[in-house]
Amino acid sequence: MIGKDNFAKVKQLYRKRVIYIEDKLRIEYSNGKVYCIDNDTDRLLFQYSFEFAVIKKIISGISIVERLLRYEPRYAIRWSETEFLISCNGCLYKIDIALKKGERLFSYTKGTNNPLHFCVYIRNGVKEIVFGDYGGHDENGCVGIYRYSTNGLLEIAAFQKEQIDHVHRVEYDRYRDCYWIFTGDTDSASGIWHMGYSEEKATPFLVGNQKYRACVAFVDSDRILFATDSPYEKNYICSLNIADKTVDMICSIPGPCIYGTAVKNNVDDFIYCFSTSVEPDSSLPDFVYKFTYRLGAGVTDRYSYILAGNDKEGFHQIWKAKKDILPMWLFQFGNHRFPSQELRGRVYFCPQSCRKAKGTFVYNFL
Repeated sequence: MIGKDNFAKVKQLYRKRVIYIEDKLRIEYSNGKVYCIDNDTDRLLFQYSFEFAVIKKIISGISIVERLLRYEPRYAIRWSETEFLISCNGCLYKIDIALKKGERLFSYTKGTNNPLHFCVYIRNGVKEIVFGDYGGHDENGCVGIYRYSTNGLLEIAAFQKEQIDHVHRVEYDRYRDCYWIFTGDTDSASGIWHMGYSEEKATPFLVGNQKYRACVAFVDSDRILFATDSPYEKNYICSLNIADKTVDMICSIPGPCIYGTAVKNNVDDFIYCFSTSVEPDSSLPDFVYKFTYRLGAGVTDRYSYILAGNDKEGFHQIWKAKKDILPMWLFQFGNHRFPSQELRGRVYFCPQSCRKAKGTFVYNFL
């Protein structure tokens, strides 16, 4: 249950950042290397160094420079019994803990350091992931959407030049056999799009407004739960009725939301977790924006919050940490990132660029 003593239920569990965790195993990251560790014994199963050039390897050992240049991994997911996929610094890697080896599978479109989100699902017995370009454009200025499976990588759709800025998230909808695509960042580029599994073009569903700008979304049989991601205006956790396109603003949140996760409690209900960021004023000129300390209008203070809940319990703050003193855009927004996690009754998170909060923390809902 989520109650008044939320902050007291948070504990620091590991000194390093965890990027994947389940009952028996976790994957930690530090300074250009990932460590696969047995949870029961804390024994190191496999260590892998990313295929960085020499200068990148040196830089990865300097935490503040690594953060500045975005050299850290964004996601790790289980691909098979022994294999994991990890996104880091412009490439997708596969590591095999049984064979104790790793390899680079492919590079993203130029300009995409890491997709903002990977959607993992099984369709007709085949495991697939889908993601979109985040910052990247091809030679024609298009922003692509990609699907990866055992048959390799396939570009399944693309937004035309200047149609959107980038893809925030793609979610597979098993109820309708389609994809929901979330894009940003300007009013005209912000929106929710729909695309059938076998189609090659996304159709606008709700577009053209900051209230449809989202990075975190969860698809259900009749609705989509999402959190808005706007530094320009107040942000909300929202419920979108798919049938009639109405949006119910469930509750306001203290800042834009870039990261989130869903965990099961002991009765198979989901608890949805959202992290807010501390972002600068995007209306400033580009050069000033990168160095400013002025908060955006959609940011209430200099704390990054985690909110958790569902329709039954409502949404409540379970943690907050103050952004450090370094410029927001240059050294990132004080987000709390969530490892890929397959556990019940608790949520793991990793503060980034926050004061007095490093490593991996856990909150127990029970």
